[in-house]
Amino acid sequence: MKLRHSIPALFILLNVFACRVDPPKKHPVTRYLPDYKNGISLRLVGLSHSRDSLQLDTLENGYDSLQIRIWTTYQRKDTFQIISLKRHNNQWAGEYCESSIHYSKQRDSVLKYDILKKALFPKIGWQSLLDSLLKQDIKTLPDCTKLTNYALPTDGANTVIIETSTIDRYRLYMYEVPTANAVSFPEAAKVDRMLKLISSQFDVKFMDDFDNGPIIVMDVDLIDVKPGPGKK
Repeated sequence: MKLRHSIPALFILLNVFACRVDPPKKHPVTRYLPDYKNGISLRLVGLSHSRDSLQLDTLENGYDSLQIRIWTTYQRKDTFQIISLKRHNNQWAGEYCESSIHYSKQRDSVLKYDILKKALFPKIGWQSLLDSLLKQDIKTLPDCTKLTNYALPTDGANTVIIETSTIDRYRLYMYEVPTANAVSFPEAAKVDRMLKLISSQFDVKFMDDFDNGPIIVMDVDLIDVKPGPGKK
């Protein structure tokens, strides 16, 4: 009796092991963090709170297969914009996120985020868009602080922060007022062209320019919005 009962159990175990799918192997991730010092990147830490509050993907541990995230922040605004472009399992998706931060009266803590999100679809198609961004070296540009004599305003400035992540490589770099530096620095000119490409392909209007001209302060009222399928 014991032998008869053990045979079906044996077949069940064999089927379990035969059908078992090993978890994907973890790849070591090479990280480019220009401000990394004493075991920490203050820039990454600064982004992480907003990233987690907005429920965005964590990219510094790698992403399968590609994600590009562009942050635009503004000197005199508590509102920022994020463009996320991702390819996973050969499927592309894009998302625009606009967020306004509400601080405490002492401005020492964040009370809440107001969020506007919508899906993005490039006019020229995903592969053509990616090819255009790669042509501007989006995955390999250095941080602006690594460029000799790059003009960095002392009182802050409109800034572009770019994250790129693949299965084994993560990069984070920034360009303050890239338009203002485009004439002197080809790297800043490439960032400026990327912004113009994003704006034209997705009909995204940035809240200000990235020159060093006057800042126009705008009041933005935002509400929580969930994009519907296939809608912009």
